[in-house]
Amino acid sequence: MSLGEFKQNIRNELLERRSKLSEKSLSSYISTLSNIPKKMGDKDLDITDIKYFSRNHKQIINYLKNIPENKRKSILSPLVVITEIQQYKDLMKIDIDSFNKMTEGQEKSKKEKVNWIDWNDVLEFHSKLKFKAENNIKNNKKTEDYDMELISDYVLLSMYIYRPARRSLDYADMKIRNFSKEDNYIDLKKKTINYADYKTRKTYGIQNFDISEDTELMKLMRQWMKINKSDYLLIESHTSSQITKRFNRIFKSTKRIISVNMLRHSFLTHTYSIMDSMPTLEFMKMLSEHMAHSLETAMTYIKKE
Repeated sequence: MSLGEFKQNIRNELLERRSKLSEKSLSSYISTLSNIPKKMGDKDLDITDIKYFSRNHKQIINYLKNIPENKRKSILSPLVVITEIQQYKDLMKIDIDSFNKMTEGQEKSKKEKVNWIDWNDVLEFHSKLKFKAENNIKNNKKTEDYDMELISDYVLLSMYIYRPARRSLDYADMKIRNFSKEDNYIDLKKKTINYADYKTRKTYGIQNFDISEDTELMKLMRQWMKINKSDYLLIESHTSSQITKRFNRIFKSTKRIISVNMLRHSFLTHTYSIMDSMPTLEFMKMLSEHMAHSLETAMTYIKKE
């Protein structure tokens, strides 16, 4: 059996068992499974078929025990789907329990306990700010006598609602016009958001993310560009401290100090807490890349409720 045939058989079996698997997940599962025999030292695929994963489950589990837990999940997931062998499920449960204990152990500091804001409360603040800003825009279209401070606050908070929460400086000098490739900017024509000037650029390089599917963000940016005639996303907020002052104003009624760092902690805690199972390594890496920090940093950001 050729490698191509082996992969096709894996695809067919996966679709038989999970017909609603996305193409992205399917490709990831096929790649992971087809590489197991090679990594196990079984290079002769002529004698293997999809029963390989059931027939050799004891050897595969021994192999997996030497792989870090945070990487093992991405291998176990397709193994469980294609075989439904209990031993694979048991090992996955151990990893899920370990992950849950790790995140539960992230106790809030005294400062975080005093100033903590739940992400659902952040969403509520955003909803109220959106209502006020959109009414202001609607009621002042003829005169263009907009409350720019109010609308700019709404735009700022929206960047943390519609996108994974990044550091304050990533938006302080973000441009919407007359930008270069070395700027942080939003390009409405190409429907991308780009980060070139940020703390961890040495790790991730210049980042370009497609925002064409972010309909609410696209709608807001088109609306904002008609009102805001400057080159910058935010008005008069081009330092980290100015961003912090804006957030303190937005969340003033809470009588807490709500920093960008706090929002990042709250966002991640909420994101992982609402999941039914342990997130895949691919998802964790993707989210860390969007937030421009390491996977290890992400783990410290998740706090026990």
